[in-house]
Amino acid sequence: MSKLDDYSEDFSESPSVVLVNGRPVENPVVIDDSPGCLTIEKLIAVSRGGDNGHIARVVVSDESLLRCERSAQKVREAVMRAQAEFDGSPPEKRHLYLIYGVNTGFGMNRDKPVRTFADCCKLSENILHSHCAGVGPALPTEVVRATMLLRLRTFAQGRSGVRPELVELLAEMLNRRVHPWVPAQGSVGASGDLCSLAHLGLVLIGQGSAWVEPEFPSSEWPGWEDATDKRGAPVPGADALRAVGLEPLGPAQAPGGTATPTSRLAPKEGLALTNGSAVATAVAALAIYDAETLLGSANLAGAMTLQAVGGITRAFEPIVQRARGHRGQEECARELMRLAANRQPGGLDNAAAFLFQTQDDYSLRAIPPVHGAVLSAVRHAKEVVEAEMNAATDNPLIFAEAQDDAYRPYDEEVNRPVSLWPAYSAANFHGEPVGLVADYLKLALAELGSISERRIQLLLDARRNRGLPANLSGGRTGLDSGFMLFQYTAASLVSENKVLCHPASADSIPTSADAEDHVSMATTAARHLRQVALNVSSILAAELICATQALLFRTEKGVAVSNQTASEPPRPRPHTASAPCQTVMRKVSEVSPFVAEDDDFARVPPHERVEAVRRLVLSGTLLRLARQAAGD
Repeated sequence: MSKLDDYSEDFSESPSVVLVNGRPVENPVVIDDSPGCLTIEKLIAVSRGGDNGHIARVVVSDESLLRCERSAQKVREAVMRAQAEFDGSPPEKRHLYLIYGVNTGFGMNRDKPVRTFADCCKLSENILHSHCAGVGPALPTEVVRATMLLRLRTFAQGRSGVRPELVELLAEMLNRRVHPWVPAQGSVGASGDLCSLAHLGLVLIGQGSAWVEPEFPSSEWPGWEDATDKRGAPVPGADALRAVGLEPLGPAQAPGGTATPTSRLAPKEGLALTNGSAVATAVAALAIYDAETLLGSANLAGAMTLQAVGGITRAFEPIVQRARGHRGQEECARELMRLAANRQPGGLDNAAAFLFQTQDDYSLRAIPPVHGAVLSAVRHAKEVVEAEMNAATDNPLIFAEAQDDAYRPYDEEVNRPVSLWPAYSAANFHGEPVGLVADYLKLALAELGSISERRIQLLLDARRNRGLPANLSGGRTGLDSGFMLFQYTAASLVSENKVLCHPASADSIPTSADAEDHVSMATTAARHLRQVALNVSSILAAELICATQALLFRTEKGVAVSNQTASEPPRPRPHTASAPCQTVMRKVSEVSPFVAEDDDFARVPPHERVEAVRRLVLSGTLLRLARQAAGD
């Protein structure tokens, strides 16, 4: 039986609260016009699902639907009045009847009128047909879901001129897991993600392609993975909708009840569907959530490596951190101390200090300033992106209530009439805010990977790892390579990140015959940010695996922390790791057991180890276990 045959609408088992990284999100998520309506946690609950795999539903408030109807009514009135009066008005006053993209063409056709209601409806469909020029692999399901949610948030403000039925259909597509096929490439992030959003919009009128995924998210592939090969081929948009009991939008109705013969979109709706930075913002928001998890996991990996080499926590003391005054640095140092602190006999933290070693290498000693700077970047990016998530990014914007409050249809600065309608063409769709912070954040995350790779090398280097075997190999020197290639893989990803960190937002290539003469490239920046985050997750996984192997040498094999400059070899002694590190060691060892000799890699190959731990990192599982063990 195919997925198209087994759909049943049953929300009875949907919990009232979805936990996202342990934080509760009410289910359903209500979309309305309240300030800060959407948070990244709510976006995760709807797009990817909570900690236990539950997906939150969405409901658009009645008040927002009324706002949508009022703005759609203004659009209809404007089109019908222009249809009746435009040709008979004096040439110098005809511009008063025109609203960009409603009853004019697009781009360089912005001043060319479209005279009838039927043609304005056709214009709405035409923009979808002509703009769906995307290429490349399909966006992952979670990105498409997040994009749909962000369009709902924009529409719910009643500034877009779209009918309530369009909003409700988009919400039900989310609830019933109809996911449009949207190619990843083709947006310049200027008039919004035109190309990508056109592909998404086609499904609402029964065209384009989509997947029906009632089991999303599956435990076989978490939401952040590109699972195109596991989804199979998408089906026609109309088939996808009908498979879950939905119908494409009905023909648009002109005032008076006359349906347009072929068009399923009303005036302005095609433009509303395609204008806005929703794809760039969706990708960036998901990456910011992952960045918070990666940062905590980097603190955890750093604490484990610090313990494995008997590192000195004196550098993390509050008195030192306060002297610099960076909040992020202080917070990261506190977490490192909580994760590494160990009052048990044989504790590994500070073991090197008792061997007359005064300080560690930078990759350990500088964890607070490096990770703290990343924390500051994540917070800044989150502030900007959450503002964008709640923004009205359409063009033009319809302020229906302005006309009700004695709207004055002229420009007060020049005392000249400019419009009969409270419609404002501006550039809220421009992706610059998202593009800049995506470029900033990918640089910050790349630094997490860079310093992590250096800690991996420290663990493997017998000249610097204070008594651990070379390459953490438990076998015979020369015959076994141990964990040497884990550092190679990390180095490869660090190098790739350097290329991806080139700022996409520094580029601008004009489009639309130079009418759109400055573009943001925000979607490219966000896509590169996502890839950097995924690369860093693999680097941290490699460090956690190597740190686990090293700690097992210390705690179970009795390998003592030593001073490589000492003349006498250290005597074996029992060591203990901190409770958080022990907890994580046990979890990592389930998928990456101790390697006594290279034959052990034949049973659990290195690439399988990295992938399994990477999933534990991105899901937040390791971080939650560590923080619970630390008493947080």
